[in-house]
Amino acid sequence: MKVFGIGLNKTGTTTLGVCLKTLGFRHAPYDRELLYQIKAGDFAGVHEVADSYDSFEDWPWPLIYRELDARYPDARFVLTERISVDRWLDSLKNHSVRAGTPRVRELVYGHPMPHGHDAEHIAFYQ
Repeated sequence: MKVFGIGLNKTGTTTLGVCLKTLGFRHAPYDRELLYQIKAGDFAGVHEVADSYDSFEDWPWPLIYRELDARYPDARFVLTERISVDRWLDSLKNHSVRAGTPRVRELVYGHPMPHGHDAEHIAFYQ
């Protein structure tokens, strides 16, 4: 069985990954290179990783859940969320200042930093 965490980053994805590993799943966490590949239209690496592991969380998995559902019809999908969109956005902003990686955020959300782009991020979350 495959389990895909499809919540956005800063919604408890790391905790979900710890839980899945504790339950004995062969787990694949966040993978920046796969994110770059799918944004370039190349799914070969994603398929290779998805075929090799049982559970997944964080990027790139939330972006391709429809494709994953078609490829793995018996898979389970776990949607993690924050208590509110405002708490998520605050966490995302705080994390972006600490973590850097503006290219990842620009690929996913359309902006290198979430600050000043609340409406776009909230629309993406919902």
